[in-house]
Amino acid sequence: MNSFDLLYFIAVYFLCILLFGDRHYRLHSAIIFLSSLLNIIYQLPIATTAQEYINNRSVFVLWDGAAGLLMLTILKFDKVAWKQSYLLAFAVLCHSMIIYHLIGEKNWLSSGFYTYYDELIITVGILQMMVSYDGIVSSLKRIQNLVLRRRLHFNHSYKNILTSKREKQG
Repeated sequence: MNSFDLLYFIAVYFLCILLFGDRHYRLHSAIIFLSSLLNIIYQLPIATTAQEYINNRSVFVLWDGAAGLLMLTILKFDKVAWKQSYLLAFAVLCHSMIIYHLIGEKNWLSSGFYTYYDELIITVGILQMMVSYDGIVSSLKRIQNLVLRRRLHFNHSYKNILTSKREKQG
């Protein structure tokens, strides 16, 4: 699994929370869903030079930083926005350390971020989903209730049709 495969899963995960989740989880879900959708739609070209790679990381810093700042504006309305903003701040740190490693001097800290960059970004994505665990549970409960209500309504209607047919025949 690479970070791009995880991006599709994150988009579906937060879309489910956005559509069916509790109102306390919808704002941060909308921001993360739009951020992941932006990453999917506007795929950056594969870098062939160091400067292109730095430019790509700069775009990721901008996207994750903007999403993190949007999270800060909804702290009063959303239960887990502060956790999501911390995770996005760590993602910005990861991207910034890659840029620093390529532009500035190389030290043990930037080398660590450079070596484990993919694992760190995948971990941030998984942690974003873990932080929103309550949101996905509430949305799955709502989906289950919706399906059960439809099934009950269908069964009740079907029984009424069968009873009316029996009464007409008898």
